[in-house]
Amino acid sequence: MKPKGKEFIDDKTAEKITCLIDTALGQDLTKRLGRDFSKDMIRFHPVAQKCKQIRQEKGLTIKQVATSIKVPQYRLRAIEDSSLRYILFDVLKRYVDFLGLTDWFILWKDKNKDVYRRLKEKPYK
Repeated sequence: MKPKGKEFIDDKTAEKITCLIDTALGQDLTKRLGRDFSKDMIRFHPVAQKCKQIRQEKGLTIKQVATSIKVPQYRLRAIEDSSLRYILFDVLKRYVDFLGLTDWFILWKDKNKDVYRRLKEKPYK
């Protein structure tokens, strides 16, 4: 599954989006979350969308996948919601593999090495 065009969000684009959020909602949100954390959420979002899209295309519920890969449902919801604080890297890896997105995820990782590293290091605070 090859990405089409600019499917992944780079750091510069994430910074622009963060600035737009600051302008629209005030800086309070990004201050509370932390600017880098906010940018990481934005850059992770394509992974969240792709997982949800593929799961739904396969006609699977969160509950069915959770049962199949033996993880709590809330861990999969965290991935699909880009809730970085609650994502466990091993669960993310199992979910991506289960959905058949391993090659696609490697492409995302190559474009987002710093975000990937922070996901592996855990935990986001």
